[in-house]
Amino acid sequence: MWVFRSMDRQPEQLKLNLVLPLDDTIDTFTAARIAKVTEPTIRRWCEAGRVRACKPVGRWCVDRKSLYALIQAGMNRAAALQELA
Repeated sequence: MWVFRSMDRQPEQLKLNLVLPLDDTIDTFTAARIAKVTEPTIRRWCEAGRVRACKPVGRWCVDRKSLYALIQAGMNRAAALQELA
């Protein structure tokens, strides 16, 4: 497994970006259609670490299982809020 480190930050703030296997990843356009959100939202989720993703050649590769888990968590939260109403 390859690990890339961003060297423009202080050593205590280094962020590890793990490279995901490309056979189980999707692009931001596909991820946005699945999640019913915009592509900038998917990119924000990637940058914030809400979904597992890597950016090997300038484009985000989103882990499909991670995206589905985030969508499911959102559906569970919405259902719980609806029960409280």
